[in-house]
Amino acid sequence: MRKRLKKDQLADQVEGDGPCETDISRLICGFLQEEDEKQQISIIKQITAAAKTADAQTGEVSLCIQVLVNAYLHMAARIPKKRALVSCLQCFGSIFKEEIKDTLKEQICSMLLGVGNNPALKQIRDLVDMLHSLSENFPIGELCVLEIYVEALEFLARALKQFHQDTEINKSPIERKERMHDIMTAVQSVTKIGQKCLKPISLELYEGRNKASLLSSIKQICESVTDILADDTFLLDCRVTCGIAVPLIVKICCDTEAVAMVINLISPNVKSYKLIENQSGALLKGGTEWLVARFSDALNRDTLPLVSYACLCHGVLAVLTEDELLTLLGDEKCLLVDVLFAELETFCNRMSDATTKLIVSRTLVLWTTRACSILASLPANMQLQFQGNYHVSDTLLQYVWTHWENPIDAVKHQSKVIFENCIKLHLLATKEDPRQSTFLVTLAEKLIHSNKHLKGKYASLSCLVEYVGTKALIKVEPNLCQDLLEVLSEQAMASHASELLEKLFIDHQMELDCAINVQEVKHLWLTTWVDPVLEGLCTGCKQLKTQLIEYVLPKLLRAEPYCVQYVITTITKQKHQGDNSSQLGALMTCLKRAKSIGILKTSPEEQEKWNEVVPVFVLRAALCHSDDQVRLDALGLLCENPKTTETINSTDFELVKFFLPLNMNSQSPAFRQTMLAFLKRFLCRVKESGQVLYRTLKCKKMESSPATKILELYKVFLHWLLDHIFSCLHPGAAFSRRTTALGALTILTEILSDQHKVQTLLECLVDTFEDNKRSALKVLSSLSTEQMGMQNQEKAVEILTACLQLVYSTKPQDCTTAAYLMKLVLRQDGIYKTLLQFLETFTSIGSEQEKNDSTELDADKDGECPLEIDRTDQTSFISEEHDNESHFAKFVTEYERAFQLWLEILLVHLSRQIETARRNLLHAAATGPLYPVLHCVRLLLDDMDLRSVALPEKWKKLLEQLLNLCFKVSDIVLPVVSHSSPEGNIPEDEDILSSGLTEGTTEDDKDDLGKKGIAVKLMPEYLVVCCWRCVKEASLLLGQLTQTAPIKREEDAAGGLLSFQQILSIGEYFKKQLLESIHRGAFELAYAGFIKMCHTLWR
Repeated sequence: MRKRLKKDQLADQVEGDGPCETDISRLICGFLQEEDEKQQISIIKQITAAAKTADAQTGEVSLCIQVLVNAYLHMAARIPKKRALVSCLQCFGSIFKEEIKDTLKEQICSMLLGVGNNPALKQIRDLVDMLHSLSENFPIGELCVLEIYVEALEFLARALKQFHQDTEINKSPIERKERMHDIMTAVQSVTKIGQKCLKPISLELYEGRNKASLLSSIKQICESVTDILADDTFLLDCRVTCGIAVPLIVKICCDTEAVAMVINLISPNVKSYKLIENQSGALLKGGTEWLVARFSDALNRDTLPLVSYACLCHGVLAVLTEDELLTLLGDEKCLLVDVLFAELETFCNRMSDATTKLIVSRTLVLWTTRACSILASLPANMQLQFQGNYHVSDTLLQYVWTHWENPIDAVKHQSKVIFENCIKLHLLATKEDPRQSTFLVTLAEKLIHSNKHLKGKYASLSCLVEYVGTKALIKVEPNLCQDLLEVLSEQAMASHASELLEKLFIDHQMELDCAINVQEVKHLWLTTWVDPVLEGLCTGCKQLKTQLIEYVLPKLLRAEPYCVQYVITTITKQKHQGDNSSQLGALMTCLKRAKSIGILKTSPEEQEKWNEVVPVFVLRAALCHSDDQVRLDALGLLCENPKTTETINSTDFELVKFFLPLNMNSQSPAFRQTMLAFLKRFLCRVKESGQVLYRTLKCKKMESSPATKILELYKVFLHWLLDHIFSCLHPGAAFSRRTTALGALTILTEILSDQHKVQTLLECLVDTFEDNKRSALKVLSSLSTEQMGMQNQEKAVEILTACLQLVYSTKPQDCTTAAYLMKLVLRQDGIYKTLLQFLETFTSIGSEQEKNDSTELDADKDGECPLEIDRTDQTSFISEEHDNESHFAKFVTEYERAFQLWLEILLVHLSRQIETARRNLLHAAATGPLYPVLHCVRLLLDDMDLRSVALPEKWKKLLEQLLNLCFKVSDIVLPVVSHSSPEGNIPEDEDILSSGLTEGTTEDDKDDLGKKGIAVKLMPEYLVVCCWRCVKEASLLLGQLTQTAPIKREEDAAGGLLSFQQILSIGEYFKKQLLESIHRGAFELAYAGFIKMCHTLWR
């Protein structure tokens, strides 16, 4: 609220009493009124452009600067809008830079002074972020820091103290970690200010008027960071930041005595360095007794954690200058080598946990990097220590050998950096040619002959390749390429070995480019690197081939495009040497990879050689090869192309037409899936290149041209493909053939328009495999009602009638077919009116079923009336539709109305089946099982989003009826699924055989119903299947409803379709099923539904 008021006040100041006079003022007003961040950034860019030509005489510019500065200071850190404001403020003319700096200074001081005695931690963190951002690529902000460092350090000292105190209170781990991040940001801010203002702060401490307050702030900061270092529970990054702050404080307070203080801090045993007694040093030394006392107390080496001590060494390396690191200690010793490296060496022998290893590796990387940059400044006799086979080099290399396979990725990668820096140090110290270095060649030989399963050795060899060259390594090991390819067959080693292999053949190519005889050296390169790879593709194991294709082949082809022609020539020479099947696979692989990376160009004309590289008969042989992968590679070669708008020639079409009939019935699911993926890419290319050709013809208005012939070629191929797909959908077609055809047809959905094909697809809905049903429905759903031929209501009524007949089938797959047919019909235009017409025949259908069941639907003996369709409600739909169609359409869609009406019809049928089952469950299991209707309802509800329905009251009634019917079904079948009788036997218990008989049933009725159960007893599995599937469908349906239907909350009187009491009833149902069901299938499906309900309740 405070920021909002401030923003409104600034807007009033900019607008004043009249309209804004300048472009900047108008833009500022727009910036303050805009809420969208993207729009604000756009306005800031416009302000930036206007600022470059701003008039210094205009008073509004100064006010606009105040607004921009205020907005910058109150924004969150590291957001795009803040970076845009920095650029904007920097773009003001040089005459405004001083004003911007003064405005920043004034507002920052006001904000820091406005902090009370007990500010909120969030407010402190915001101010810390604000100070931290002043030094992040903001030159004017850095100038401002130079003038307010006293106030800034005073505030940061208070912030650190408060953050640190908050970590000591009993907090949760998350809250404590958050405070540690706050501390890290505050210490980073202190470090930035200290580095930018090092000399001004030192002078102010020596003779400034703010000496007392500044010294007090520094003491407080020093106390906080040393306490943090002494606490082993703090995060590593937090302690690393504090480790940098400590030597910085030493440099600020001790000036010329800084190195001596650092040595006494990290290595008190070094006595050879004498403190320089000069006037300045003596005064500073006398004023820093508190610092010595603080270090000896909080940073005592005997009690300081090893990690914190390593952080201190890291900070010293990061803060001290080159001259300070090279300070001589006497006896030809220096701080960098004889103090810091000696301490790091002891760390290497004391590392035990992951945190210690991480900070030590970071520090070693920093040490080697600083050593490389200052080695030339060392005396010649001291440079000898950095040569290979000397103590420093041996220690670093030993560390690398030990940690190059460390499970911590950071340590592993830093070991590689240390190794590379070690090589640089050797070369800088010896000043020798790296390709003539005996030490490096010996090191390479040692690595090459080490264990091939050491992953770290490949990264180290990659570093050495840059210095000694590939020729030297091949001289050491002539079979180096073959050895690396052997390692590639292991998945864990493939990426490491392939990186080294790439380095080798690229470096070798560069070495050979300098030769005079180009052809000879090119042949040498090809035989050295390509021949072993080709041999691996032809004769290697499957794992090796996979790794070669993924890791090596693309890199090899990019390095030398001539490899493709070389491979073709080599394989052609080998084709007469026995079976050439493996060579053919290698050729397809190379051609496919070459085409995918753009090396192999597509030829638009039909020629004897495909794309002028390989004969067409070779591709035909690959397309009908016995190996699945060879066939897929050949198909991928035809279908994949980097540029999807390139035209396709007749040769490619003929080859695809040759391939498809031979592979439509493949028994491998992976093969079919990959084949369809390739076909989809091919058809996408047909579509996109065809669109380009069509636009070309349209622009040039040419009736006859090559483009016309190509488009005709496209049309012929698509018609052939469509006819071939439907020829594979004939009755009795194998599952694999039908699945492949339906998958291809799904891709061709946009082109499918022949109505005589619809019947073939409808027959696919009867397929016993649900995947095929799903694919057929997907294709049929994309057709219009006219294409489906359902603009005539009679066909829709015919399908709906068939659906109701299928829900009485005892075959489980028939109810799935019925559900998919229902899904299809309900998606047609005008289906609501069709359903109203269907209601006219509904009574006769019900009567016929009653006659078949020999059951009369009277009122329930408990007083419950059977379900009836609310025809009044349906009539109101029609009248309202005619009266106010446009208004009504906003609230109720035709699909939802049709869905509700069809659901009512299904529930009526379910109630009739329940009545039959109550009289005789055996008879119901054989003539009209209960589960098909539940199954259809469950699948249909997948298509309805119950969270955004237009008629919630109607849905509440329907769902209430559905729940009650589910509970009734459960009560009827529970005695069977909870009975201990083995599956396949009819329980002889009287209460199960006559579980649904009411008291009013006569003896004649019982005899009649008993006679009709004789057929069921001949096939007893009918009863068990019916009962456990009823439990399955009821459980899954109830679980689905709890997930998809919104639940009414107490505070929301109007919302929700399910009440809390209904959820409790569903829970009671699951509890009863899980406790009483003995049938394994019924129990497992009840458990699945129960889990769905639990997920909903947990959310």
